[in-house]
Amino acid sequence: PEFHVIRKLTHECANIPQSFSTIEDTWRLFKDRVELTIQVRGLMGYLNGSILKPTAATYLYMALSASPPDSQSPSPGEWAQREHMAASIIYLNCSDPIGIGIERDDIASKMWKYLVKKYESQDKQRIHIADTNLREHRFNPDNTSMEEREKKMKNLLKSLHNLRGTCNNYQFRMIVIASMPEAWKDYVLNVPSIFSSKAFTYLH
Repeated sequence: PEFHVIRKLTHECANIPQSFSTIEDTWRLFKDRVELTIQVRGLMGYLNGSILKPTAATYLYMALSASPPDSQSPSPGEWAQREHMAASIIYLNCSDPIGIGIERDDIASKMWKYLVKKYESQDKQRIHIADTNLREHRFNPDNTSMEEREKKMKNLLKSLHNLRGTCNNYQFRMIVIASMPEAWKDYVLNVPSIFSSKAFTYLH
């Protein structure tokens, strides 16, 4: 029965983060896992809305056997079951779906379009903030050791990368050099190599 299929599917997706209401921490991981879970089941057409609900006018015959999950021409019953499966992956793995703005009766593509539009823009803002924090951080040798400085800079870089922001090794090296005090200007001009690890070794 359809109910048991959905329950089984939901159980298999239990590793998707359950605290989706804390979107700042889980959106990227949630998005990746939902898309992969949907994809391996052939249900992407329901997530992106490309498989439309069949009507009496568009579905003119009774199939002798079940169509594949990614069929563009499912029967009305198949469409309803697969649509419910796709929607349940999103809805049942949100700790507070109503609180974040999705309704139980929404179709999967409507839920997904809303969530992507809402939280992708927040991701861009967070990437910008993380990038700014990295580039504007300055080293004060009076109250911070170089070891502490290196750890702080690498943590800021990790935060940026975790959000899928970009900063390669050469760029990071330049940011490290630029963060040094003005009094170190002549010293940092001689930093060797193009890698950040060499820069930190030299500055130590």
